[in-house]
Amino acid sequence: MPGASRPDRLRDPGVNRVDGATQVYAVLGHPVQHSQSPVIQNAAFQAAGMNAVYIALEVPAPRLEEALRGLHAAGVSGLSVTTPHKEAAFALTHDRTAEAEQARAVNTLRRERDGWRGHATDGIGFLAWIAEEGIEMRGRRLIVIGAGGATRAIVPKLVTLCPEAIHVVSRNAERARAVARSATEPDGRARIRRGGFVVGSARSRGGRARLELRASGDRRTDPGA
Repeated sequence: MPGASRPDRLRDPGVNRVDGATQVYAVLGHPVQHSQSPVIQNAAFQAAGMNAVYIALEVPAPRLEEALRGLHAAGVSGLSVTTPHKEAAFALTHDRTAEAEQARAVNTLRRERDGWRGHATDGIGFLAWIAEEGIEMRGRRLIVIGAGGATRAIVPKLVTLCPEAIHVVSRNAERARAVARSATEPDGRARIRRGGFVVGSARSRGGRARLELRASGDRRTDPGA
């Protein structure tokens, strides 16, 4: 058949083997076509010699619960979760890590016998990048744009680096305040500006980050900010 792969081609080291023993992983999002995760993860599987494959699955928000049940029943080994599912997926896990509990959001789901265990690795990964780049956060004033699942995981980790202040910027003042409340340390190591003048947010459209400068929310600032 024209264009068909030869059997010897399927045995090439650079080609993923897919058979009955292949472990299946996926990223769930809406939209998700732009995701580079399949390229990155499949390259990692090949380098590690794993019989595994990673795919992107388009899952509209109203069908997330149905999708998670079906993928678990089908034996999928693990999932990545991206926009707009991080917070909704948190509520659909049967167990969560401490980071996920604090963020009230997940970006990784690990298959367990009774359901999915939720992990929030955005904050851990962000701290690792900061350390690798040698960026000093102590005493600095930081601006975090957006108040979604990734922000909810990253801001509590930023607090541990002892900045002078963290300003959470979002189109939704209540979501910004929720991030601040979840991240504020009782010893005051970081003064979080709670629900100040909200000037914009970062949104992803077709994989491109877009800053929308839009005055919204309220203009009240916390006296302790």
